[in-house]
Amino acid sequence: MQPSKRDVRISQYFSRNSIQFSLRSKTKKHVLSELVSLLPVEATSKNVILEILRGREELGSTGIGKGVAIPHCRSAVLPELMLVFGRSKRGIDFGAVDDNPVHLFFLIASPPIEVFNLYHPVLGRIVEVVRDKRTRDRLMEVEDAQGFLKLTEEVLA
Repeated sequence: MQPSKRDVRISQYFSRNSIQFSLRSKTKKHVLSELVSLLPVEATSKNVILEILRGREELGSTGIGKGVAIPHCRSAVLPELMLVFGRSKRGIDFGAVDDNPVHLFFLIASPPIEVFNLYHPVLGRIVEVVRDKRTRDRLMEVEDAQGFLKLTEEVLA
């Protein structure tokens, strides 16, 4: 049986090293590279993932509006579902649906087949949670990985 969005404990897929509070990038192309660099996989795999993400963005932006983007992909080079969080206080033109700059990035990377089939439930849960302005505000204010992980435990569970 596939888990529902509410059963997914998203916080467990982040690590302290997959969180960046001050993205340096100024363009969509570069922010994707910066986010992928935080994945705990070898350089060759990162290159493959980056190309897949760029191709996905050509189909349509994963900038969902309200300052949030959720770039996502599946690739056989990944051993398991992985999540990255990045924040840009300045904001990045990501071609979001509302044409506003993106400040909060959630990268989802997963193998094509995973034991618990969490790719879509994780994506759905993140979309659901970031709709709340208070949550977005808290994500903009959190200062360290411990605070971020605590926040994700509260709101993303």
